[in-house]
Amino acid sequence: MHILWAILGLLTFEATAHTLRPGDVILQPMSCYLCRMIEIHEQSEFSHMGVVVEVGSEVWIGESLGSVRLVKLSEFLGKGDNKRAHLVLRSKEPGPFLLKDAITPLLGSDYDHDFRWDNLGRDGREALYCSELIAKLLNPFLVHDLPTKIMNYDENRESWERYFRGNVPDGLPGNSPADFEKSSQFKRLGTYQDGVWNWN
Repeated sequence: MHILWAILGLLTFEATAHTLRPGDVILQPMSCYLCRMIEIHEQSEFSHMGVVVEVGSEVWIGESLGSVRLVKLSEFLGKGDNKRAHLVLRSKEPGPFLLKDAITPLLGSDYDHDFRWDNLGRDGREALYCSELIAKLLNPFLVHDLPTKIMNYDENRESWERYFRGNVPDGLPGNSPADFEKSSQFKRLGTYQDGVWNWN
């Protein structure tokens, strides 16, 4: 029986590899205190995201979590809240999205805990949070850049004051996974939840 489930799982991921392509975005619900703050503030189910960088024998996802890194699709999905649906988006622009070369010089860059659009990490390179990374990866391949918005942290203000140690970056440009969810520049490709893919 274990062998059967392993085979079915392999077939599922092989089918997924043929469906996903570089540039596809996966919005992810997460289970943590900060994640919930982000979801409430943005009125969205999603607090994290990754982008498909390469599809071959494995599907590789680029993300900023701890640092900018490449992870296998199975690892990316494994840390999400799989009781809730992940959302897969595809740009309405055709690409191609040559993201492997684009992300290579960014690998290892610090995660941007301060959620600022143009700040540096400890190593002197730009620090990037998840949605910032993906916008900056995709924009060079798009005719129309993914826009930023003016950020504010009014919802749960006391919690944000504590998180930012009193230095809340109100009024500065930024974005969030919710902005991708609501963007007219993407179409909804499908969802993933509890090991099941549903394609539109």
